[in-house]
Amino acid sequence: MKKERFKKYLVIFWVIVGIIFIYFKIEDSNKFDERDKEISKNYSFVYGKIIEKNKHWFDKGMNLADYKYEFIFNGKKYKGKDVGFDYLLTHNELFYKIELSNLNPNQNRLYFFDFYKMKLLRNEKGKITDTIYESEMEKSKLKEIENKK
Repeated sequence: MKKERFKKYLVIFWVIVGIIFIYFKIEDSNKFDERDKEISKNYSFVYGKIIEKNKHWFDKGMNLADYKYEFIFNGKKYKGKDVGFDYLLTHNELFYKIELSNLNPNQNRLYFFDFYKMKLLRNEKGKITDTIYESEMEKSKLKEIENKK
């Protein structure tokens, strides 16, 4: 009798845990949907640096990582976090594109598909006149094309 009662409570416990897990997964998914809609409506981008990278706890053989990054938008520093495949380089000189909502920069995401190096342009007196970010992926593609010629 006690064993059956224990099994019944155990089943109830796991059903409740399952419901809670599903609820939080749906909530998390909705947050990403809202973020993406906001960014699509008010799109802007800046370049930022990855400041921390941690292997994702829910790995399942996919080699995911949590990325924390920071960027400056309209003179104010912001931080963001995103999840992606664990292949991004976090070298101090590398920058990544951060896509964001220009109305709410806290709605942002890391663009995982390219990385950049900052180049400062100077006038003849040595004063910095502009900052550009050169795509390292584009450079490597151009080198490949030149080597095939």
